Amino acid sequence: MLHISICDDEQMAAERIQGLIEKELKEQGIVYQMDLFKNGEEFLSQYQIRSEELIFLDIDMPVKSGIEVIEELEEIGKNKDVILITSHDHLVLKSLTYGPFQIIRKMSMAEDIPKAVRRFLREKKQEDMIIEFVGKGFVRHVKKEDIVYLEKYRHNITVHLKNSENLSIRGTMQDYEIMLARQGFVRIHLGYIRSPNKSCYFKND
Repeated sequence: MLHISICDDEQMAAERIQGLIEKELKEQGIVYQMDLFKNGEEFLSQYQIRSEELIFLDIDMPVKSGIEVIEELEEIGKNKDVILITSHDHLVLKSLTYGPFQIIRKMSMAEDIPKAVRRFLREKKQEDMIIEFVGKGFVRHVKKEDIVYLEKYRHNITVHLKNSENLSIRGTMQDYEIMLARQGFVRIHLGYIRSPNKSCYFKND
């Protein structure tokens, strides 16, 4: 289930954000849970890491600002789940340092929040895509996001997974290159196909 957090010290603004999000999620048929917070400190004191979440933060808040909150979320890799909202253009550039999913100006919320939600759902669907690998005596279904890279050594192809597990699979690199290209994977060497979401270092022989 998708969890939505809205953090804004202005109640009217928070309720407007809530209404725009709820309208879009209901149209998309998405099951969700939503919580509202008055400031960044309140949000962080109750924050729990979730696999599916989207966080809306007002940049300019008392006690703890949206920038201070996303700075802490960046340390645990959750900054990409944040949409920052502001009415102060001079804060936008500083916000980009923390790599939020998107920055929205309050004057354009009615148009931009539904677009941002749709974009987030599209990207989440891509991340959750399942890829089938066939090996000797097994068929394995793996989430796209769990794949780090594919490696060919002599006549063997190995799938390296995020949990350090390796799968020895059948087929050719050409076959996997064609199949995985649609998911954003890139063949960076004759012997390697890299995930679009992972940074890899390969040692030359």
